[in-house]
Amino acid sequence: HSMAENMSLLVDEKVPISEGDFDEITKIVEDVKTRYTNWMDVVDDAVRVFTTWWQNPPDAEKIFLTELWPHMTPEQHNVMQDPKIGQVEVYKDMKEAAEKIHGKNFRPEEVEVDIKTQNDTKEKLKAGEIVEYSIKKIRYKEIQKIIEQAKSYDGTRRYQSANNFVREVLEIYITWWQNPFVAVDMM
Repeated sequence: HSMAENMSLLVDEKVPISEGDFDEITKIVEDVKTRYTNWMDVVDDAVRVFTTWWQNPPDAEKIFLTELWPHMTPEQHNVMQDPKIGQVEVYKDMKEAAEKIHGKNFRPEEVEVDIKTQNDTKEKLKAGEIVEYSIKKIRYKEIQKIIEQAKSYDGTRRYQSANNFVREVLEIYITWWQNPFVAVDMM
């Protein structure tokens, strides 16, 4: 790699988070009281779920069932079993699998929000400072593979950069928690 290439790689590994992003993500931290302690947890999940889904769908389903299922909202469950979406049987199978893992009435404990990280980030954004999410090295390598492999219908690359990938999957993930019906169309 040339010096310039190394610099652009380093930039690509950091994804700017706007105040709007932060507010949307914070809403998830506040709403999903059993899973997320701060905004970075949400972005971590978004990136991990979608990189895994691109590379190995069964592993993504495992994350979904073992980790995310107990935290999902009634609205998310309703959307997943809506006949219009045509996944009623898939949902039944997943529900059965999830109940085998967690038991029928499993309710996870609430987690404590990391107020310091949340407030520090909010202050930075208010002061006009740049807040960035750093893509973990292992994920970054996986995303590079996805960029090489993932093509749109016309044969062009589906994602232009790791930054572009994270922005897109984060938008879908935020929507999945806030408006699951719309998220289904985005996937």
